[in-house]
Amino acid sequence: MSFENDIPDWRTYKDGVYYMQSVPTYFWGEYEGLALKVEEENVFELLHGLAAIVRYGLSYDTCYTALMNELHNIRIKIEKKVKAGDFPILMDSLDVFITKGGLPCDEINSYLEDYNIGYVCSKTGFVSTTVHWELRDNKNIEYEEESLLIPVPSYKNDKERLMADLASSQSVLKDLIEISNELCNNAGYNQHTPENQTNDFYRSMLRMKGYVQVNDQTRHGVSSSGKGAGSVDLLLRKNDKEIAIIEALKLECLNRSYIDEHIQKAIINYNALGTPTFLLVYMDASDFNSLWNRFYEYIQDYDFGLEVIQKVSIQVTPNAALRLSDCVLSRDGYEFPVKFLAVNMYKINESS
Repeated sequence: MSFENDIPDWRTYKDGVYYMQSVPTYFWGEYEGLALKVEEENVFELLHGLAAIVRYGLSYDTCYTALMNELHNIRIKIEKKVKAGDFPILMDSLDVFITKGGLPCDEINSYLEDYNIGYVCSKTGFVSTTVHWELRDNKNIEYEEESLLIPVPSYKNDKERLMADLASSQSVLKDLIEISNELCNNAGYNQHTPENQTNDFYRSMLRMKGYVQVNDQTRHGVSSSGKGAGSVDLLLRKNDKEIAIIEALKLECLNRSYIDEHIQKAIINYNALGTPTFLLVYMDASDFNSLWNRFYEYIQDYDFGLEVIQKVSIQVTPNAALRLSDCVLSRDGYEFPVKFLAVNMYKINESS
């Protein structure tokens, strides 16, 4: 890989008008979207090239969907290395998008430009492509400093925008699953814990994971009565953009009217923008799997009051304490994902 060869003094450049040795937190939501621009026949070579960089053991499954799932895991590894100071690994991965994925340098440069990264690339050769890097200032491209504050991602069409939202929501889901695992292993949280206290746990852990804007009980949208603003359980923002609405509910049994109320709030009342939505279901029943099955049966053909683009379907079970399903809805022609994550809160009281 060529970045450190071309820019050996990269460590001496400080972040300022441009990011020179780090990236903004919202950069990663678009990273996986680059793969959607790669021709399907090149995805296998792309993934193997990226996996080699981070020494990731890629599965032998050549199915396109499976490969794209592997991309998420590879991206997480690259992100962690960049946060630890290994900036060149990011640039080398972008090199792979060009040499293995077949993306043009203009595509990569446009992506870097959107996030004010201070480097540009070019390539030489036809049979064997070599990528070269140089400082963005050498291209005489001028920016206003305030453009660092609110980058506006560009999408070619609504499908590309939806795929970017799906990738971003998948990243949020991964963090919610990790936090839920911590919760289930914490003896201090059980079926008797008040919902607000459990929400506080998620809010604190999300902040620790780098979500700098985690608003709890935020006045947002309209209340169920239609009078005044409602209160979102958790609203995640990055760079002042909503990236997730999280609505929590606590179930001991299949309380249909209670479920309806929370779905209505999360999907309709609080979600004028079509923000990716998560319903966190704290299940307090001793038979977790039975309650989940009844809950899933209820929402499987649910009338959300919006157009259903992708019906509710069950997803791979993360572990014994969690269950997952999702769907895609459309609000006034704007498609957005909705995910249901059930958490087993029930713990046996050993003293009884």
